[in-house]
Amino acid sequence: MRRLGRLLLVVLTFHLAPLAAQTSARAALFSADLDLANTVFDSGLVATLPAALGESGVLVWPGAAVLRGRDAVSRFLASQPLYASAHLLWQPMHIDISRDSTLALMFGVATVDVAGDSNFAGIHRIGRYVAAWQRTDGRWQLAALAFVNVLRTGETIWRRVLGPAELPSLQSTGPARAFIAADSAFAADAGALGVSAAFGKWAAPDATTFSQTGELNVGPARVAAVLASNKNHWEWGPVAAGASTDGTLGWTVGQATVTPPGDTPLKSKYLTLWRRMPDGTIRFVADGGNGRP
Repeated sequence: MRRLGRLLLVVLTFHLAPLAAQTSARAALFSADLDLANTVFDSGLVATLPAALGESGVLVWPGAAVLRGRDAVSRFLASQPLYASAHLLWQPMHIDISRDSTLALMFGVATVDVAGDSNFAGIHRIGRYVAAWQRTDGRWQLAALAFVNVLRTGETIWRRVLGPAELPSLQSTGPARAFIAADSAFAADAGALGVSAAFGKWAAPDATTFSQTGELNVGPARVAAVLASNKNHWEWGPVAAGASTDGTLGWTVGQATVTPPGDTPLKSKYLTLWRRMPDGTIRFVADGGNGRP
């Protein structure tokens, strides 16, 4: 299979780090991300993503439970016949790198292609992805990855033998405790203030969310506005998290339940990227998710 290069214009935003100290880390991150995207395209999801996520990486895949670690991701992807021959490609639109170069937060455009046949029309779809990369001993590794609108819940086969449908909630401890606490406080505000006000309150000045129709919702006012008519009851909580060593950036993966008025609750999950602001407060940079069993 011919290896693809980047097809789209990349718009990158860097925060929190002196340029001179970041040059090597940025170059290594770009190389790792491009190599992984091309390898996934050439060699397929099943052969590539489990190793890329390693022993503790988290995959937020539509229609599945939260998947953590190489074994869980490998068993899940191997059970998805639709995506056995899928070609997935992505390209970053935004990157934050922590001051100490131990964590990078990323989101951008993703495409998936699945060849059709006489019984199947095939798939060509464009959506978004959200990712966190951790750097240890000078090496970048994918820590968390979520797809938004590029893959669909109904295309996934989920069986209980693949793992637990829900993971236990996290306590606000460990290196990522400030970001776990922020996620939990954000959820509490959604219940007390309503989801629109909560999203507006917790959004960073350049925060981005993703509409199903493909638009990027950028900034607290826009992020809140697209949820202004949403009357659903939202509950969520983190089940996995990570942070830079210096505490300037973090990420959380969680499970959510969204209940429309008088209707059946809908289960979903999310990956939220977080930044510590100059005044010490924590706000989200990007938030994206998909459905779960």
